[in-house]
Amino acid sequence: MKADATFNASFGSWKSGNGNWCWNESKHVTGDFNGDGRDDMLALYGHGNGSVEMYTLLGKADGGFAAPVRSWNRAAGIWDCNRSKLTRATTTATAEPTPPSSTGSTTAARPCTP
Repeated sequence: MKADATFNASFGSWKSGNGNWCWNESKHVTGDFNGDGRDDMLALYGHGNGSVEMYTLLGKADGGFAAPVRSWNRAAGIWDCNRSKLTRATTTATAEPTPPSSTGSTTAARPCTP
């Protein structure tokens, strides 16, 4: 946000490429997950084959996000992404968590055809 309380121009932060990411297959939560004072994002992605992956997108100084890094995964049949709801606990520089808050969607993800 600018000093006059208007917003900066929008910009692209990260692009997956055509057909590589389906928004309907993912759930998101934001918070400062590495204690650097910037908002980061976690994305839980449920693949059509039943496998699940968690991606971490760290916040950058320009307000955008770095490319996602896979931080967790489970093979098909082990984890049900549709029954998952993300919550968060933001950490401080001393790594002490603040109270968690619930966020995310409780609706089932729909299949995506790239």
